Amino acid sequence: MTIPPPGGLDTWEKPSTPCQKHCDEHRRAAGRSEGWQHRLFIRGDVPAMKSTVVKRSVKINGHTTSVSLEDAFWSALKEIAAGRKMTLAELVGLINAKREQPNLSSAIRLFVLKHFHIQIHEETEDALQSVETARPAKSA
Repeated sequence: MTIPPPGGLDTWEKPSTPCQKHCDEHRRAAGRSEGWQHRLFIRGDVPAMKSTVVKRSVKINGHTTSVSLEDAFWSALKEIAAGRKMTLAELVGLINAKREQPNLSSAIRLFVLKHFHIQIHEETEDALQSVETARPAKSA
């Protein structure tokens, strides 16, 4: 019988340092000899997607800063930069200069989201306009 940790968390891999004591307590309670590492479960039964956060250093106006983003956001950011014929550092510098959020990582995520939201909206508008022009004129 497995006793999951409180709060809907369950674990099966080697523990990370911050939760070592907590994991050891649950491991002993479950009679397991191996360590546990927390993995979030939704409603206690379905594993959530693992986040692949990648920390990278970016130089902004001569100052190097670390930015932590999910791999999908890094890929999207590179795609946007290439589309604008900019380097990744130039685009991050532009986002940094115009951001309203105190956190650069959050500002980048919101920028990427807004970029693709606008792109989808424009594509939808273009498609609707092409449908309108393709329709035959109504006769009176």
